[in-house]
Amino acid sequence: AAVVFFPTLAKLANRRFLGCSLGLAAGVMLYVSLVDIYGKAITGFMESGHDEGKAFLYTTICFFGGIIGMMVSAYKSEAEK
Repeated sequence: AAVVFFPTLAKLANRRFLGCSLGLAAGVMLYVSLVDIYGKAITGFMESGHDEGKAFLYTTICFFGGIIGMMVSAYKSEAEK
């Protein structure tokens, strides 16, 4: 993925391979961020007085609620165009 910083190398690279490499790099970064934030959210719920099961449940509900919120926001934004 670092090939994009060098224009001469980027021109030589296969576009499909470069796209896959960038997609993989983005996916790895999202996964690492998610795992870190997810663990901190569970810890935060547990420090608020919830047991581990409920902390995991509340974190999962908040995560998927955020995904649904983003989808609704994107849908409304696209509908306004």
